[in-house]
Amino acid sequence: MEQDGLDLLFLPTFVDVDIDGQERTAVRLETIPFRTPAQPA
Repeated sequence: MEQDGLDLLFLPTFVDVDIDGQERTAVRLETIPFRTPAQPA
């Protein structure tokens, strides 16, 4: 991603999920790509 000028931001959130009738808490990682402005030489 660095060669393409992209940075990644990972945003963790907690979500409730149902597994075999039991409510559990899971971590969801949202991935947000963004471009960093070029640095002047």
